[in-house]
Amino acid sequence: MTMADNVRSRTLVKSGSRAPATALFGAAAFLVLVLIWVAVRHSRQKPWNDTSITAAFVKLTVKKGQKDVHLILTYKLTNNTGDKYRLPPPGSSELMRKTPGGAMKEVDSVLWDQETPIPAHGAAVEEFDISQNPIHYDLDLEELDTHDKLMSFVNSRLAHIRGLEFADYIHRYNIELPRGWN
Repeated sequence: MTMADNVRSRTLVKSGSRAPATALFGAAAFLVLVLIWVAVRHSRQKPWNDTSITAAFVKLTVKKGQKDVHLILTYKLTNNTGDKYRLPPPGSSELMRKTPGGAMKEVDSVLWDQETPIPAHGAAVEEFDISQNPIHYDLDLEELDTHDKLMSFVNSRLAHIRGLEFADYIHRYNIELPRGWN
C-alpha cells in the first residue's frame, strides 16, 4: 500500500463520518422550522366572536325537585354563521354569570342539551337548567312548600345574576344570554 492509498483511505473514512452529522444538523434545522411554524400559527388563533350566536330571553320556569330547585332559563339562540351549530359539552364550554360587582363566575350545577342543532342562519330554543340546593342557603326544601316562599328563594338567587354568558372554547364564541327576568 502506497502513501497515496493510505491518504485516500483516511479521506474516505473522514468524509463518510460527516454524513451522519450533516443529516443530524438538517433534521434539527427542520425540527426548529416546524416548531417556529407551529408557534406562529398558534399565536394567530382566531379571536373570540361575540356575534356568531346571539340570544334572546324567552322565559323562566321554576320546578321544585326532590332535593333542589331548578331554575330553567329558556333562550332563543340565533346562528348567524353559515354552518350548523350545537352547544358543546361542559369542559369544552361553560356558563358564566355576571355578579352584581361586575365579575364573571362559573355557574355550578347547570345542564343544557348538547344535541339541539341550530341551523345555519336559523334559530332554535335552548334551556339552561340551573339547580339550586336550598341547604347551601341555610334552608330546607320543606321551607319552600308555599308559592310565596319558593318565589322569594328564586328571586334571591336571581338577584345574584346580572346576566349570563356562554363560553364556547372550541369555536371561541361568547354567547351573551341577556337577563330577561325581573
